[in-house]
Amino acid sequence: MSLERTLLRAALAALILMAACGDDDGGPVDAGADAFVPDDDGGRPEDAARPDASTPDGGDAECAGAEDGDPCGEPADGTICIDGACTTTTCGDGFASRAAGEQCDDGNDDDEDGCTSACLLTCAEDADCDDGLVCNGEETCNTERGFCSFGVNAADGTSCPEGECVFGACEALECGNGVVNSDEECDDGNATDGDGCEADCTFTCADDLDCDDGDACTVDVCDPETRTCASAARDCDDGLACTADSCDAEVGCVNALLDEDMDGYAAMSLACDDRGGDCDDDDDGRSPGRTETCNATDDDCDGTPGLDQEGVCDCTPGDTRACYTGPAGTRGVGACMDGQELCTAGGTWSGSCLEDVTPVGETCGDDIDADCDGGRDTLFEDGCSVDVAMTAFEPDGRGSEEILVGEDVFWTFDLENLGDGRSGAFDVVVEAERTTRVCSSFGCGASAEFVEVDRIAFPDGLGPGETVAETFAEFVGPAFVLEAGTRLRARTVEPGESDPGPVGDSNLRNNRRQDEIAGRTGPDYAVSIEMPAPSTTVAAGDTLRIDFRIANVGGSQPATNHLWLVGLEQTGGGFTVLASDEIARLIPVGEDQLVTRSYRIPADLTPDFYRIQAVAEPLCSSCVDTNRENNLDERLIEVVAP
Repeated sequence: MSLERTLLRAALAALILMAACGDDDGGPVDAGADAFVPDDDGGRPEDAARPDASTPDGGDAECAGAEDGDPCGEPADGTICIDGACTTTTCGDGFASRAAGEQCDDGNDDDEDGCTSACLLTCAEDADCDDGLVCNGEETCNTERGFCSFGVNAADGTSCPEGECVFGACEALECGNGVVNSDEECDDGNATDGDGCEADCTFTCADDLDCDDGDACTVDVCDPETRTCASAARDCDDGLACTADSCDAEVGCVNALLDEDMDGYAAMSLACDDRGGDCDDDDDGRSPGRTETCNATDDDCDGTPGLDQEGVCDCTPGDTRACYTGPAGTRGVGACMDGQELCTAGGTWSGSCLEDVTPVGETCGDDIDADCDGGRDTLFEDGCSVDVAMTAFEPDGRGSEEILVGEDVFWTFDLENLGDGRSGAFDVVVEAERTTRVCSSFGCGASAEFVEVDRIAFPDGLGPGETVAETFAEFVGPAFVLEAGTRLRARTVEPGESDPGPVGDSNLRNNRRQDEIAGRTGPDYAVSIEMPAPSTTVAAGDTLRIDFRIANVGGSQPATNHLWLVGLEQTGGGFTVLASDEIARLIPVGEDQLVTRSYRIPADLTPDFYRIQAVAEPLCSSCVDTNRENNLDERLIEVVAP
């Protein structure tokens, strides 16, 4: 059923209300009841006359395909389609027209069949008025007057046989009929998209996102009143003179910076945001983002070159400062002195030290501390050879008699500087061996150590070829008894120290003499170093080969094995044992044994002069070595950097 028919029914409902208020004699009223024909088959009688019905030749386009009785033209005119033509309806044509005030039209003039010849209904009860339609409400019978009254239209959306009720008529649930059903957002009766209601009866848009055409260069919005989309070109003008404004369909607005040198800043002459202010847009080394350097150019475009700004330059061009390139601890020592470093035209220090004096090798006899080690060079390191030799040492011998406590012991020794340079100050230390008995759960034994018993100072050292012969009677033994066979030794050491010396002595092996109080004989192990030579130089981390010869030059065979040790002692102090080996067999009287070993010099050893020392010792306290002077031998080597 069309919208026009629905509106017609609404108009006729108003007329029925007027009919209910008609004259009291039950005569014809100006409005009729609902349009239905209550004859037996509910249709238009076949013999219904159609007075005044006219059908224009050729029919009417509005009624083409319409059923007879469908309204046409203006609903208020009471025109309907009959046989394809839009015709004015009349009472008796078999079609009830509410616009014409007809409640019914059965096409006859029988007043007893429920529809009078005046096209008004007659009824005795409500059932006589029921038209069988859901959407126009429940009809009732006015029994006093004998006519039917319309009911109240059902609510829109109420189910009916063909679909659902809309304005009192049952409409089919289909999109495009111009009626909005409950399952539709809209229905404009056409299949045109984009007009606010799509062909599938949904709104063209609900929000701006529904209008997005995928082009980033357009602004697409949804009109909430008409549900239609509107599109306008996007305005990409950022209002800055320093950018070139354009639009890209993929990314939208592009506001490219006008930057000739591509350093991230536009020319100072162009109005811009914080990306402007480039004082030279042809030089990518100058821009507000740069760090000012010490030069005559305004690098950061603040209007002032670096040379004119405090704190930018390290120094003032042309200035100088003291500098030194020698080893730590030598600056200002001896001949070593500062040079001058120049400030360059760029305000930075040159990094070159001019005319500084650093350590060099010494020259014997020039009295100049050329290696800048503290001024001791002229005494024993000034490029000269120093060799203070103890040429003789004789302790007092009393045969086999014991020397009583409190008795003086006399000894003599001779010294000579065999080198060509003057030595430094040194002391001669005289030591006696003390043996202490030690017992434990494993048994008893003895421990021997040398104890200093006298010290003689030589503060002026010895000049080249200078000799000295001394006799002393200084030692009194209150702490222990000196008996026959007790070893005594004398050696040169640093002043007040126990280290060998004097420092710089080129041959330390003859700085020590050892003897014992006469009166007892026995085995005598002698050790000598045959390699390396006295002038050996070895790099730290390298391997040093040493040949040792151990001989029994005494008068008897020892009772047990002997131990020989090899040590490395720095001339200024400190001792490192390189090896400790036990001889596997006894050495008979008059025989010797040659031993060759290779030792690795520690890689972290400080370059300096060192003593290689070999010692042969008995392995038990009861073993007697009648002359221990020859139980030790030494070599002086120089360890250099790797």
